[in-house]
Amino acid sequence: MQRMRKAVPVVLVAMLLLVSLSLAVGCGGDETATEGTQPPDAGVVVEPTTTTIAGAPKAFKHLIGTTLAVTDESPEKVRASIERRTPMVIAFYVTGGTDDAVVLKHLDDLAVRFAEIDFYKFDYKLPGEYGDLSALLEIDYPPQVTFVDDRGVIQAVTSGYADEGTLNQNLTNIR
Repeated sequence: MQRMRKAVPVVLVAMLLLVSLSLAVGCGGDETATEGTQPPDAGVVVEPTTTTIAGAPKAFKHLIGTTLAVTDESPEKVRASIERRTPMVIAFYVTGGTDDAVVLKHLDDLAVRFAEIDFYKFDYKLPGEYGDLSALLEIDYPPQVTFVDDRGVIQAVTSGYADEGTLNQNLTNIR
């Protein structure tokens, strides 16, 4: 009986060592033991999630349908367009931005087809050129383009990159 009492701890220690060793090998402890096998998630394809926002970003939804209330601090040419009841596009950009350059190029190309619309571009870094217009239009993330109809009502706002088709549609809508 005494022999058995001494053997039990030895057997338990030996079993613990065997279990520990087998777990270490099973978890990658022995490089040759797992060679040629694939991890459990091999072959699983993860699809990226894409979110799209139709129309103006939520931050500008409250501007849509409001009248652009220019002041004496607003650029004269914008005030003149409102007085003449001429639809206009007001683009704010940052020089050197890739998205900014592409959006401005699209607007230049479209201006040829939409001659009856006034196109205004303002470099965000030159506030002396646009006065209070950035505050009135809540410029947040250039390039930001605001589409104003002939009644002075804001019909659409894009912020960040906008493709030519989107810009074209917004221009068509303010004719």
